[in-house]
Amino acid sequence: MAFTGFKSLLLVDILLKSPKSYQEIKEIFNNHPYLKESISIDALRVYINTLKHLGFVIEKSKKSEGSKYRIVEYPFEFKFSDNQIKSVIHALKTLAKCTDIEELLIFTK
Repeated sequence: MAFTGFKSLLLVDILLKSPKSYQEIKEIFNNHPYLKESISIDALRVYINTLKHLGFVIEKSKKSEGSKYRIVEYPFEFKFSDNQIKSVIHALKTLAKCTDIEELLIFTK
């Protein structure tokens, strides 16, 4: 199975949470339960450039600041209409009535 898309999404998740250096990103990839593989600086550059082409604005701080990558802007946002929010709330209430507590707790993780 090719994990290229998964790696890209993982990188987006990592950089949305907080700025990270190459070494920090590499450690996350190495310790990830599904990947458990290293990422080279060249591969990281490819992922970052690909994300930039998709509309992400990614900056790298100065070396004196730790050379950390961060996402400044991204090309999507979640906007829900009032009707969509009501539908989600209705679905959650229905799920809560039909599901036992152990399964509900899984959804909160």
